[in-house]
Amino acid sequence: MTTTAVVDVKSPWKSKINWISLIGAIGAIGAVFGFDIGGEDQAQIVALISAVESVVVIITRTFFSSSVIRNSV
Repeated sequence: MTTTAVVDVKSPWKSKINWISLIGAIGAIGAVFGFDIGGEDQAQIVALISAVESVVVIITRTFFSSSVIRNSV
């Protein structure tokens, strides 16, 4: 038996997940290269950014997504 689902397909540029990941990457790169702080502090900041980004992606994808991008179907 085959089931067909009808869902909205949107541009990857409008994907909340992509934007969250991009902002997280920019923040992590900024923490490593943009500030004159010690290595231990940099590692803690990057780990915090990664953890927050992961939680935000999970929450966003679980509760605030009602469409898919073309490559995910």
